Amino acid sequence: MKIEPFALERWLTRHELHVRYDIAESGILPLTMHDLLNFEPADARAATLEQLLSLPLGYNEAVGTAALRSSLAATYAHCDPDNILVTTGAIEANFLLFNVLLDAGDHVIAPYPAYQQLYSVPRHWLRRVPMAHPA
Repeated sequence: MKIEPFALERWLTRHELHVRYDIAESGILPLTMHDLLNFEPADARAATLEQLLSLPLGYNEAVGTAALRSSLAATYAHCDPDNILVTTGAIEANFLLFNVLLDAGDHVIAPYPAYQQLYSVPRHWLRRVPMAHPA
């Protein structure tokens, strides 16, 4: 499958780290480990830090660890870990959503301009999905 270059990603790669003010970013300001630890009650920070420092870094379950999915599920009403899928970012999540919802011959309506993946992936991946796209 050949998808045209993601123009926005190419542009951001060239410019986003070399500007004084980044008004193109759609994400949030990154947090430091200190920032994350400060979300913990003061008396729990040392134990949390020790857990983080002892955490093995490597491949885990593809859907996310049971502990992570349990923690995330606990933030929702009537949700259990089996209802949670952890991805490595929105690009992977969007691709999985396209894979589950779309079949060849389906029609896709996507906002334009928007994040290019929302229209480029369905158009090229399914090949037969008719989509209106400005020239």
